[in-house]
Amino acid sequence: MSFSSLSFLFIFLPVALILYLITPKRFKNLVLLAESFLFYLWGNGKMVILLWATILINYIIGLGIEKSKNHAKKLLWIGVITNILILCFHKYYFYIVDFFNTNFDAGMAIPDGSLPLGISFFIFQEISYLVDVYKKDAPANKNFLELSTHIFMYPKITQGPIVKYKDIYQQLSSRTLYFENIYLGLRRFTLGLSKKVLLADTIGEKTDMIFAQVSTGLDTPTAWLGMLCYSLQLFFDFSGYSDMAIGIAQIMGFRFKENFNYPYIAKDISDFWSRWHISLSMFFREYIYFPLGGNRKGEVRTYLNQFVVFFITGIWHGETLNFLVWGIYHWFFSVLGKFMKRFDWYIKTPDIFKRIFTFLVVAIGFVIFRSADLDQAMLYLSYMFNNASTAVPVFEFPYFLSNDLIFYLIIGCIFSTPIMRKIHHQYKDTKWFPWIYDIGLLLFFMLSILFLVSGSYSPFIYFQF
Repeated sequence: MSFSSLSFLFIFLPVALILYLITPKRFKNLVLLAESFLFYLWGNGKMVILLWATILINYIIGLGIEKSKNHAKKLLWIGVITNILILCFHKYYFYIVDFFNTNFDAGMAIPDGSLPLGISFFIFQEISYLVDVYKKDAPANKNFLELSTHIFMYPKITQGPIVKYKDIYQQLSSRTLYFENIYLGLRRFTLGLSKKVLLADTIGEKTDMIFAQVSTGLDTPTAWLGMLCYSLQLFFDFSGYSDMAIGIAQIMGFRFKENFNYPYIAKDISDFWSRWHISLSMFFREYIYFPLGGNRKGEVRTYLNQFVVFFITGIWHGETLNFLVWGIYHWFFSVLGKFMKRFDWYIKTPDIFKRIFTFLVVAIGFVIFRSADLDQAMLYLSYMFNNASTAVPVFEFPYFLSNDLIFYLIIGCIFSTPIMRKIHHQYKDTKWFPWIYDIGLLLFFMLSILFLVSGSYSPFIYFQF
């Protein structure tokens, strides 16, 4: 069930929030868990037993880690490896079977290829739980229902953000509801819905049209337009979901950390990853990069550790070769950015040029990310840089660059920068601005519903991960 579906907006969410808010404090976790169970069952019911099983396994191992004096590290490794195997089995088993059947005529049974909803996110949160208990950053949770509530919580189960256990365990047992948080949470949710429906989905229609023409040929301006459209679509789709998840959690008394911080104004790739999908970047940094040694073992080892992190980032996002290339591509420009900081001319280069270059690097990388496979990615890039298409494009640039797309691209470019945030901070304490802001959000909400009713909504892009 998508956050931007009418059934969620007008049936599930209002009923779930009302029940949660009127429930006595001591039963709120139980109600939230029941609602999360229903949410998951609605969207991916056949896999719900798997989720319960992984929670039970990590619950038992977590207790063992806390109690054991001599075998805590072994139990941690058992838990981490078990979680990784479960994740890899469900993400890659279909492709492994298909490979052996295709190349060796193995005759293995081919699964349907569908992934358990949000498997990457709940597996990462379970790994975080075990590591935090091992490092004594948080106590093992002896209440199975409370731990299940953390893992299962419906605002974050499908696409994150990845909420580390040490950041939320106190909120699971003690949180207070305030009217201000409910009000701000509704604001945040509405903003996220508007970003998803009014920007991501509308721009995404043109993105899909352009990428669908790759095999028949693209002219160079259209190829560049498709790159820009997808970059904006992906940002507003995923950051919109994060806003909605953070907003729902805030209504219920939880505080989730931010997951996006205007990544398209980054000055280099490292800066980009400190702003884009922040919870994933911090997870890899804290639970992979630092344990490997981080930057404490010399320059060569630092670059190698970064390579491992970006390699894992690539294969986590997808099973095909283009995702791996995309991860290594980001590693290369991350290393290049650190190397360039040694030169005075680069240090003195105005930030605007660094930001433009970084955005182009990221956006070109998203072409590799968006493509069906590496061959399609290389073909698309050839259209961008030398118009190598031997076929006459069915549709050319003027066909795609309609007046409505120009409008959405301008709005998208504005809202992908901190311009509106600065305006909000400057005038938020005035008497009139909050009213204008709320009326604007109400209009955005009504427009979003009109868009959903008049057309078919698209699922969030990161559901597949």
